[in-house]
Amino acid sequence: MVKLADIPKKTPQFWYALSEKVCNAIRDRVQKEHKNANSETFNNYSDWYANLKSQRKAAKVQASTSTVPDMTLTGKTMADLQTFEVNKNGATLGWIGLHAGIVESLHNRKNYRIVNLNGDPFAKKEMDMIMKALEDDADKKIKAYCQTPTIIKIGA
Repeated sequence: MVKLADIPKKTPQFWYALSEKVCNAIRDRVQKEHKNANSETFNNYSDWYANLKSQRKAAKVQASTSTVPDMTLTGKTMADLQTFEVNKNGATLGWIGLHAGIVESLHNRKNYRIVNLNGDPFAKKEMDMIMKALEDDADKKIKAYCQTPTIIKIGA
């Protein structure tokens, strides 16, 4: 039975699933749509770098030879995007160590912001996805709450 007070509450499992969905949405936006956190197309690589990348000469081990900016050279930075902590109040996602430094460095160059480090971190599409997940969860709980019969006794 759903209680009215339980409608806004979320479980750690809910937050984990949502956080992983957000991580995947960020990867898709960056690697497939080639867009930054402001939903703008990444500036082109320099001709020099695009040439190196296309010939697999930009790094010892390359995951991408794309000459269109996809923030994927070795593939490790986007693969390192993960959920770190989950509790009943929310989830923390992001990068640690070297890859956190790469994301921060990219944030300060051209328009290569994978996430915004000042203000709202996510692109509008990702924020809309988060809001929809919260609304859908509340709607589901409200429907369950409304289906609970109310019993009124009259007399003894």
